[in-house]
Amino acid sequence: MMVTPWKDISPDKSPFVGMFSLAGLVGAASLVNFVVLSSATSSSNSGIFATSRMLYGLAKQHHAPAMFGKLSTHQIPTGGIFVGTALILSVSMILTTMESVMDAFELVGTVAAMIFIFIWSMILISYIAYCRRRPAAHQESEFKMPMSKVMPYVALGFFVFVTYTLFLNHDTRIALYVLPLWFMGLGLAYWFKTRKSPAHQRLMQAHHQKVLEEKISAKAFRSQSL
Repeated sequence: MMVTPWKDISPDKSPFVGMFSLAGLVGAASLVNFVVLSSATSSSNSGIFATSRMLYGLAKQHHAPAMFGKLSTHQIPTGGIFVGTALILSVSMILTTMESVMDAFELVGTVAAMIFIFIWSMILISYIAYCRRRPAAHQESEFKMPMSKVMPYVALGFFVFVTYTLFLNHDTRIALYVLPLWFMGLGLAYWFKTRKSPAHQRLMQAHHQKVLEEKISAKAFRSQSL
């Protein structure tokens, strides 16, 4: 912004390319493209790695199809790698169907933003449940959230506000319409996978028993504190 005023920046050209061109750097566009492509490749590589290992862990806990829990001769979860790679390559279809690269970027960016909002909302809701069910452990913790009784709700309210702002724009609104279908698909796949699984039933029974014991312990702790 100190080199080129924001009023003079063209939306059709990269401001980084313009800055390097003003500095007299030959091949500025190629250099910027190389940096962008290398960072995108690194991000995709780490995403595929994390996805394959996460699916492997879910499969071992009977929360995902057994094919994701199998390892190759080199001890690599190839099932998760192939699925992650296929999902990333499917984004190229969006580029061919959208009018411009920026429209595709807004669509993919909105989906990614909403997924992160969903993940952090689940973390905050889990933290609220943790404070309610295990108040003794929370009190003994040395790393408490400041204003722990209020801030989770403030953060959730902020996420609601961000979601509302995404609804105001037509391009980002499309992603908000599509994303529930993705969650519904995942939910149906999980239901079909676990509805007749004895291992899943045992896990759910153990979970319900644990929740019941935590509620009883929390009630006794609060009565002693009073």
